[in-house]
Amino acid sequence: MADLIFGGKYNLLEKPTYRYMPGVIETSNVRISALLQAPTLRYDRLDKALFPKSIAARNVFVRFVSKILRDTLKVDRTGKKDFFAVLSSAKDPETGADTVATATTGLFFYLSRNPAAYARATTEIRQTFSSIEDVRMGPKLNSCKYLRACVDETMRMSPSVGSSLLREVQKGGAMVDGEFILAGCDVGTPIYSIQHSAEDFSNPFTFCPERWIVAESGATQESVALASSAYVPSSSGPRGCVEKGMAMTEMMLTMAVVLYRLDLKIAKGDSAGGNPDAEWDRHQPNEFQLKDHVTAARDGPMLHFRERAI
Repeated sequence: MADLIFGGKYNLLEKPTYRYMPGVIETSNVRISALLQAPTLRYDRLDKALFPKSIAARNVFVRFVSKILRDTLKVDRTGKKDFFAVLSSAKDPETGADTVATATTGLFFYLSRNPAAYARATTEIRQTFSSIEDVRMGPKLNSCKYLRACVDETMRMSPSVGSSLLREVQKGGAMVDGEFILAGCDVGTPIYSIQHSAEDFSNPFTFCPERWIVAESGATQESVALASSAYVPSSSGPRGCVEKGMAMTEMMLTMAVVLYRLDLKIAKGDSAGGNPDAEWDRHQPNEFQLKDHVTAARDGPMLHFRERAI
């Protein structure tokens, strides 16, 4: 994302220098998440006393962003095609890499625990592309319908932002589902709850990519349309995520490259799923465990990868 937006490479995969940044973002978001639910914590700076680690992490993140901007402005921007260059030169400036990471790790989780889905997605990719150089944006990638269904099902099961995206009721109040809501109240339904509604999804806690493909596993045009109407991992309407198209492309490309080049399996000691002995809703071994810190915080999955045999 740093490369795409700022034209700079920070190489978290190749070098350990900046690998602390994902943890810093997550720690900072703990405070932000609490403030979204309880804004009164700002009074008398109570949040400063309650979340000192989050504030320290925020300061580290701000310093990192400042470094990115300094590095960006040091180089000649002439001819640059990154997002920063486009926005900087825009005449009308009015107007989530972390969420993509959650969705991608979630997809690794579900494929590693669903052998049939993993085998089908892998076969689709390896039959569609003739070489690793062949894996790129375009008609071939768009034709990988089953991989796309796996991505959609992952984002339904484990949305990167699973909590309520609240809206404030305006003057005069509002009727919501037959209930009158007073002006000034914040109203919302968690995305996680919407996407696990049994009224819209059969077996809502089961990973089933086939639910998105007409004529597979009982899916009909009507059932796919109903599921699509309740599928809002990026929110919807004018407040929906403006990057969802780019995020989808990023996930599809990433998974296509990985599935073409590598075989994967669960590593010993992986604990990214629920525990049958844990509290309710943390008890399902086949559900990727997330924590609501504005965007979803996660730990794992831990997997083994190896070069595929050709």
